[in-house]
Amino acid sequence: MEEEEAEDCRDETSRSQEPCIRTFFQRTYEAMTHEKWELRSGSCVEDIIYRQATKMDSDAFTQSLAQFFVLDISSPVVQGWFTESEWAEIMASIVPLPKADTMLAKWLTGLTSVRTTTQLRQFLWEEGVPPNGVHYDRSIHYNLDWAATVLHKLYIFPPFLIPPQKQ
Repeated sequence: MEEEEAEDCRDETSRSQEPCIRTFFQRTYEAMTHEKWELRSGSCVEDIIYRQATKMDSDAFTQSLAQFFVLDISSPVVQGWFTESEWAEIMASIVPLPKADTMLAKWLTGLTSVRTTTQLRQFLWEEGVPPNGVHYDRSIHYNLDWAATVLHKLYIFPPFLIPPQKQ
């Protein structure tokens, strides 16, 4: 039976991937042992997510972050899964997002016009980190450098490539 399920999940022509998603969800849950988040009440967040997600219909399940064991803290439905004190504990443990890095945001905005790998290569080459002529300062350029490095790695940008010619 499991081999048939696995075969069905590899079949990309299958009309609905929902059974595969549920199978993966179930196996992920079963593999959890000591890495669950236990609240002061003794309840485990992952157990609650699992119980609630298994009650969902197909559409709700496939559109829910619960399928990834992620709490959507903006959802009143998810909040209803927990007691008031449990929800307060969850919310108290959330680290606030850092202040937006305006330099990074401006740099990322430059990517909105990129449509091809050639344009991406040219953008990464021309929009160096730090910009040409500027001394690298970790307190200023770290986030920007991180984002550029991720894009380079995703693009597989070998250092030996010849820079793109300006058109």
